[in-house]
Amino acid sequence: MYEKIPLLNPHNPLFFNFALLPTSRKRLIMVEITKKYHIIKGEAILKNQNNEHDVGYKYLLSAKHIFVQLLTSFVQKEWVNEIAESQLELMDKSYVLQDFNEKEADLVYRMKTEDQEIIFYILMELQSKVDYQMPYRLLLYMNEIWRDVVKNMGRKKVGRKSFRLPVIIPIVLYNGKRKWTVPTQFKDMLLHVEKFEKEQVLNFEYILLDINRYDEQELLHLSNLMGSIFFLDQGASDTEALIKRLKRLVDILEKLTPAEFTLFQSWLKGIAIKRLPEEHHKQVEKIIIQTKRKEVGTMMTGFERNLEKALKKEQREAREKGHKEGHKEGHREGHKEGKKNSALETAEKMLKDGMHVAQIAKYTELSEEEIEEHQRQMKD
Repeated sequence: MYEKIPLLNPHNPLFFNFALLPTSRKRLIMVEITKKYHIIKGEAILKNQNNEHDVGYKYLLSAKHIFVQLLTSFVQKEWVNEIAESQLELMDKSYVLQDFNEKEADLVYRMKTEDQEIIFYILMELQSKVDYQMPYRLLLYMNEIWRDVVKNMGRKKVGRKSFRLPVIIPIVLYNGKRKWTVPTQFKDMLLHVEKFEKEQVLNFEYILLDINRYDEQELLHLSNLMGSIFFLDQGASDTEALIKRLKRLVDILEKLTPAEFTLFQSWLKGIAIKRLPEEHHKQVEKIIIQTKRKEVGTMMTGFERNLEKALKKEQREAREKGHKEGHKEGHREGHKEGKKNSALETAEKMLKDGMHVAQIAKYTELSEEEIEEHQRQMKD
């Protein structure tokens, strides 16, 4: 689920006519745009920390063979065995919800036979946060898909007694740390549903793939790309943890196909770079891109070198900051103490002149208790 802006929409503030610009200007404009937006299929997806993982997964799962791998590895259903990659089609169109700020479905695949008959659709939502409206949103997406099917079928086919809508399998891929507490059945969102017969109540159940609830050994045992991605995502809280997990994956990663390893590099680049200071980004990106399948160990060494530099810099900056703050605090305390001593000297002279404590407090900004205490010390 992303905030998307079509680049070719003239009403979009990002719109511009490339044909009228020199090549150097085009490059500069695209550099500025890609700082804030992911460019996917002619659309700009606004970058933020919450959707970086989502964009990475969308890129991965847009590859049909990886999507099939996800299903065969984590969805234990009989219909999964019927899926043939050659009959799977990624829908290159948007299913937009007007009621949800123009949000659109993340991934929609459909399965077709050789004679183009639609068997079923798979609707996948990518989530990094718990969304309590998810069952309702899925229903609306499903309705948009069916609406599109009916529109493209034509009145004659739709009007036949034999006409049936295709099945839609909703799946939610969730990688947040919090436990997913949203009902997986739509009927559980309905008020007083228990008072009615289940046959009369609209219902469906979505499949939840909760990345952080899978067992580590289960993921490693899969020995494939999606198992490795889930394993890394579980421990991607910081670069040090990421490196430790990568070391455990060296043998698996070196056995990936060249195409799978390229997909893995793209996913890792988006995750690893965020964990390091900006000055290390280009170097880490270069390490990832130039790493070959049989050189994953070398990549680990490069990561660790950059991590060590980053940690040393953080420690140095922390020491310098502590020293500066200590100096400032000492200066402030010294100034405060000097001001108070000066006020006490003034108060002492005023006491000797017979002035009342209340008057002295008014002119010296000392409390009456401080003046009286100083007066006792004078007598001692």
